[in-house]
Amino acid sequence: MKSISSVAAVSIGLTAAAVVMGAQPASAAQASMLPATSAYTEAQQPRTAFVDPPGDLPAGTTVDASGTHTRRAYFAFDLTGFQGNSVSVAALSTTMTAEAACTVPVPVQLWRTGKLGRTPTWRNAPAELELLGEWAVGCDGWWSLSTSIAGTLAAAVGRGDRTLTLELRVAQAAEATAGTGLLVTKPQLLVTHNAIPVVRNPGLVRDGRCGTTERPRPANRTAGVAVTATDADGGTPAVTFTWWPLAAPEQRHDQRGPAGGTYLDLNGLAEGTVIAWAAQAYDGTDTSAWSKTCYLVIDLTPPATLPLVSSADFPQDGEPHGQVGVAGTFTLDARGDRDVIGFVYLNGGGDRRYVYLEQPGGTATITYTPLDSFPTFEAGAIDLAGNEGERTVYEFMVNY
Repeated sequence: MKSISSVAAVSIGLTAAAVVMGAQPASAAQASMLPATSAYTEAQQPRTAFVDPPGDLPAGTTVDASGTHTRRAYFAFDLTGFQGNSVSVAALSTTMTAEAACTVPVPVQLWRTGKLGRTPTWRNAPAELELLGEWAVGCDGWWSLSTSIAGTLAAAVGRGDRTLTLELRVAQAAEATAGTGLLVTKPQLLVTHNAIPVVRNPGLVRDGRCGTTERPRPANRTAGVAVTATDADGGTPAVTFTWWPLAAPEQRHDQRGPAGGTYLDLNGLAEGTVIAWAAQAYDGTDTSAWSKTCYLVIDLTPPATLPLVSSADFPQDGEPHGQVGVAGTFTLDARGDRDVIGFVYLNGGGDRRYVYLEQPGGTATITYTPLDSFPTFEAGAIDLAGNEGERTVYEFMVNY
């Protein structure tokens, strides 16, 4: 058996923040494929389709008792399983046998063609689009052809093609020459591929909203932002958040952080500065497209309203009520100030707790457990930017 190999691969351009070449990630998958459909056409039967014939497929010109036969072979591969994937390896292999009448090496060409129809004929054959290689096949014995079509396959997947059709034929100058006939086995395609991560749903951690240039979302200098980053191969992609002042796009800043939420470091930016931000994910091999761009506006002014605090369980009437260690209900009222979207308060152990309003300027009910007879309950308003206002101090007495 003789062998022919080709390692020349067509490269495909990628635009990404970071691309690592060479190493195969743990998540990379391999697929071994045979054509979903095979066919050949014949010049002497220009209106006849030969689809999925048993055995090997003919190419070139042979002469037998029934006459002269000039043929071309086609192989269509199903690409639907590679949508949303990158392709790093695509090795095509087949074997060819020259007919006994062969006297000189046969120039064999591999083409990428248009889509293989349901009834391809010589007169209605797929158009030849791209010559992928040419080799001289000798007349003695079996010949093995192995070639890389990684660039071609990656480009087809990138275009969203559902199939890739390849043609094996004898070069035009020799195609009609008797003795150039070949039998071609259905080629095998070995593909190494990786699902490209996807980034969706960019927005603020607190409400998931993105903002626009016309209506940027207010935020303070530690804006919490998040995205949904997924990898169909499993695992958790790394996420890079990039932000820049809208008026100075050259001042880009990158931060790595978890998809579920990270805080942009906006220290030093003045009130009213509009910030654009976006995110992309990296799975060790491929980088996602950027998310859509979201917009923030720096708001450093805290809400002016002091919350109104009241409790029927622990009223401020100079008398002890309830019991130490037993929770009571408290109402926090924003007094109709629509700049207030929630409250921060200190629980009995001094920990900060947050409660958010169903409607800006409304009220919220929380439970609080006093730990001594003369507790102090503190609550402050929070605005949409995350700024905290001054706190109301609510003092009361509890039965020991």
